[in-house]
Amino acid sequence: MNPPSEITLAGRIERITYYNRENHFTIARFRTDENRRTITIKGTMPEPRVGESITVRGRWETHQGSSRAWAPSW
Repeated sequence: MNPPSEITLAGRIERITYYNRENHFTIARFRTDENRRTITIKGTMPEPRVGESITVRGRWETHQGSSRAWAPSW
């Protein structure tokens, strides 16, 4: 089975759910520019700011309870 392909999304950080200052691990809500959909993204991101426009590249991950999160490869 092949791993899921990476895709790129552009958008804006809507909310920072979790941020670790020591290792910069971040969980945030992200609104895509393309369809204005809000998704959860997670990964290492130094000093994220609400309202910041960013582009992320990654893949979807399914978690316990079938919740989906975007796993960027930045």
